[in-house]
Amino acid sequence: MRKIQMLLETVRKILEHALKVAEKINKKDLDKIIELLTTSKSIFVLGSGRSKLVGEEFAMRLAQLELNVHVIGDSTTITPREGDLIIVISSSGDTSSIITETRRLRRPRPPR
Repeated sequence: MRKIQMLLETVRKILEHALKVAEKINKKDLDKIIELLTTSKSIFVLGSGRSKLVGEEFAMRLAQLELNVHVIGDSTTITPREGDLIIVISSSGDTSSIITETRRLRRPRPPR
C-alpha cells in the first residue's frame, strides 16, 4: 500500500507542476510557436539523453499531425535547410554536444 501512496503522490506533484507551467504560457508566444510549426518546411528536433527521448515523443506527436518532422541524429535524418525549424531540447542548457551541434546548425544552408 505504501508504494501506491508514493506513486499517487508523485503523480499529484507532476500534475501540479504541469498546471503551474501551463498557467505561465503566454498566448502570444503559443500563437507564434503554432505559426512556426505550421509554416516551416520541415521541423527538426535535437536533444541528448533524456531530452532526446522527450524530443522523440514530441516529434512523434507532430508527425501524427501530419507535419514533416525529423529527429537529428537518426540515421535517416536529412540536413536542415533555410526555412526549416530546429527545436533544441536541453534540461541543463549546457550539454556540450548540443551546444556544438546547435552552433553547427546555425551556419547558413542553401534552401531545398
